[in-house]
Amino acid sequence: MASKIIFLNQHDTKRNLFKPHRHTCYEIVYFLTGSGQTIIDTNRYPVSENSYCLIAPDTPHLECIEGYGEILFIGFEYNNPDYPLTEGVYHNAEITLLPLFQDIFREYKEQKPNYETAAHALLDLLLVRTLRHAYPSADKGKDLHYIKSYIEQHFDQKISFKELASISGYSSDHFRHIFKQKFGFSPQEYLIYIRLENARLLLESTELSCTDIAYCCGFSTAAQFSSMFRKKYDFSPSEFKNTDFCKNIRDL
Repeated sequence: MASKIIFLNQHDTKRNLFKPHRHTCYEIVYFLTGSGQTIIDTNRYPVSENSYCLIAPDTPHLECIEGYGEILFIGFEYNNPDYPLTEGVYHNAEITLLPLFQDIFREYKEQKPNYETAAHALLDLLLVRTLRHAYPSADKGKDLHYIKSYIEQHFDQKISFKELASISGYSSDHFRHIFKQKFGFSPQEYLIYIRLENARLLLESTELSCTDIAYCCGFSTAAQFSSMFRKKYDFSPSEFKNTDFCKNIRDL
């Protein structure tokens, strides 16, 4: 993963309300003891012993612990588009995560030879286990090119994005997020793009009617096809079909 630690810290708190703040890097916060809440952007999450939260770069956040509590903080750089980290709070993580937190802090405290290399390797392992905790089925969907190819081959049919998300191993929202992050389109946007591109080619090269092309390319109605085509190309399908450009192509 090639993550890199930017900072780490540990706080003992007593009714400590941290001021809202943000970092230019990711942050993972582990609640050793105590309970209260953390606010990430505008979302409030309850926290308790052995829960942890992930915070994205440049996201305002604060922690509020009632009574006494101990908190570990690690700020880090991370860039893995296949497995994006998303904000949230997760619970009951002590079995897999706490020993790694402790080992990272120990490396920086003792500073034995190559301690930074060791700490970064431990952070990579911590993030892998964090992702497994947050997304237990993530490995099923690591190659989204299969989904992209499926859309390209079945664009003329009704496609269930809920089923595609299930095949990929992600929730519907997370599937949509990582697909767009990887390809620049949401799954729905990519389907429309492929349908319109194929419709444009048919308008250029065949004598099929606009209505026939609409249904050949998977649009529900000719009106829907016309509206989407005009939005993308600034022509209605019939206007585009009758341009000199298209007529010349069909005459070849």
